[in-house]
Amino acid sequence: MKAGLLMVTSYKTIFIFVVALSSCFEVFADEENPVVTLGEISSLQSNVLNKTIPLSVHLPANYDSSKKTYPVLYMLDSDYRSRFAMLASTLDYMGEAQIPEMILIGIDLPEGNRILLPTRENQDTTIADNYINFFETELIPHVNNKYRTAPFNVLYGASNSGFFSIYALLNNPLLFNGYLASSPSLSHIPSVIQQKIKSGPLKTLAENRSLHVIYSDDDSDATTESVAEFSRVLAEHKPGSFIYKVEELVNQGHVPAMDFTQFLLALFPDFNPYENLDTLDKVIQHFDRLSKRYGYEIHPPISTIFNLGVDSIISKNLVVAEKIFQYSLQVYPEGKESYLGMGVVRRDQGQVESAKAMFEEALTIDPDYSLAKRLLQRLEKSNLAILSNQVPTDIPLVFAPDTISIDNHGSASITFSPNMTELFFNRRKPGESHNLYTMKLTDGKWSKPEPASFSTNKAYLDFHPRYNPKGNRLYFGSTRPTGDTATTSNTRRRLHQWYVEKDESGDWSEPMLMGKPFADIYIMGAVPSENDNLYFTSGKGAGAEDEGIYYAINQNGQYASIERMGDAINTNGKWIAHPYIAPDESYLIYDSEKATEPDNGDLFISFNHNGAWSEPYSLGSEINTEKGEGAATVSPDGKYLFFSRSEKKIREDESTYWVSKIYWVDFIQLKKEILENINSN
Repeated sequence: MKAGLLMVTSYKTIFIFVVALSSCFEVFADEENPVVTLGEISSLQSNVLNKTIPLSVHLPANYDSSKKTYPVLYMLDSDYRSRFAMLASTLDYMGEAQIPEMILIGIDLPEGNRILLPTRENQDTTIADNYINFFETELIPHVNNKYRTAPFNVLYGASNSGFFSIYALLNNPLLFNGYLASSPSLSHIPSVIQQKIKSGPLKTLAENRSLHVIYSDDDSDATTESVAEFSRVLAEHKPGSFIYKVEELVNQGHVPAMDFTQFLLALFPDFNPYENLDTLDKVIQHFDRLSKRYGYEIHPPISTIFNLGVDSIISKNLVVAEKIFQYSLQVYPEGKESYLGMGVVRRDQGQVESAKAMFEEALTIDPDYSLAKRLLQRLEKSNLAILSNQVPTDIPLVFAPDTISIDNHGSASITFSPNMTELFFNRRKPGESHNLYTMKLTDGKWSKPEPASFSTNKAYLDFHPRYNPKGNRLYFGSTRPTGDTATTSNTRRRLHQWYVEKDESGDWSEPMLMGKPFADIYIMGAVPSENDNLYFTSGKGAGAEDEGIYYAINQNGQYASIERMGDAINTNGKWIAHPYIAPDESYLIYDSEKATEPDNGDLFISFNHNGAWSEPYSLGSEINTEKGEGAATVSPDGKYLFFSRSEKKIREDESTYWVSKIYWVDFIQLKKEILENINSN
């Protein structure tokens, strides 16, 4: 990919276009902060010059958030405000894409730049000599102490200040790494200048230094003639380590307006290389060569790394993209683009929580980073929202009406992997028994519902799947045969709890029956907490007097006993079942049928206060209706409550059957309102 091209031109998908377009909008949308700021006004008390020198300072846009160092460009006569503004905006525009970002230091000359010329009477250069001393002993040390500077300095001067730029070079060539002179007034002391070329410090220069002179063909005769003569003498006597370039522009007048752009492109001729840097190794090698040439560490621009990483994301080479953005995070740990790119990689790898953390870190660096906001919002709407046209607030909505909650079917008891890229749910087609169906998210698209690999036999029932918080085990109930060695004969046909485990390749194992103390009793809907404590419906049998919510404490992978939860939970009506336990066991949601409302299950929540469970609270009239609500779960991110809503249907022969759909609602808001009502009472 060609470095420095406009970002849009290298992007091949709508996503990439959005990245570039939003970046443009961000620039122009911020009315309070101008795109280009002229910087700050400062000053330095000079003992050498015996006066206070006004300074103008322009820092790179990301200076405050960055930790890297920057080369410094010193501009003489910065009280010429329009010229300083032009230089500042040019550095901002070209920075990173065509040249390194630079600090701009303007040295004001309130008396005018003629003070830098030798006197007319006796060609006295005392003031010019003092300014060289001022730069060397006061200004450059001051700037190095105050700002994060790289050991690479450039001096720019125009007209009379251009004379000084050349004069400084001839007297102290090591003071700056590069000297820029626009329409320099060299006609004032041509003989002195020529003598310094022939026998001054430049003659024996061993280190690399450069001078670039620009003027126009319609400049003054004094300028064009003196530059030509200067160039002739310099060409004869310059050392081999010295680079000299002179350009005559056409019809540009004195101090050509486009001089600064030309200066910078010549100073960093291949910062933006002609060759195609299409791998990270090529990018690193190129900027390593630049670092050796300029004498300080030059990292690849973050935009170059970002574009390279995006190209790998587009080509679906996430391994390479991950390596690129890991390098970006290493080099630019303060760069919001580093976190954004890695966030996209993590998102496409299915690591939702890691992706969120990356986008959130980008927003910590820049709270107004609109692209990170949008990507985070899409992720927070989550992979779940892809299945539904509308995300719910306080009013429950049917979840995935076109794929999961289909008319005239029985859909219920949904559960999600921790990264919300895989789901399971009950489905019962008309005339069939319950089976477990699954869907996976790949490349931003959910697959069609298909029977789980371990739940395809229609001779028995499979239902109430529940992921463990680690995502490596799925519990479910089943009436499938248990086998003579797994259970006693009198429980062979009862409902039992089974589980499957996910291997490293992401495939599920064959179903395994839960061992003792679970194998010999009736269990339905086991739900694990983070500690692998299990909560479930149990009792002597379905509908028995002791049926209710039970639990078993995990002790180093073993379960010694099963305990019935207290009366606060198990006396709240009948058919108390289908628990959902919060991962941290801070609350429990379950359904119960009130004795006065047969065939009408409602959902309740109870809160854990230091091991004591509160009385149950209804989830409210928006959830609990005249229909039956139950089998609740909460999305792994804690944001949405899912539950089934069922109703009895009557066939033409007057027989009855049940249908159900899965609904979802904003659980954060719901729980907040319940707690507020509890506290207010």
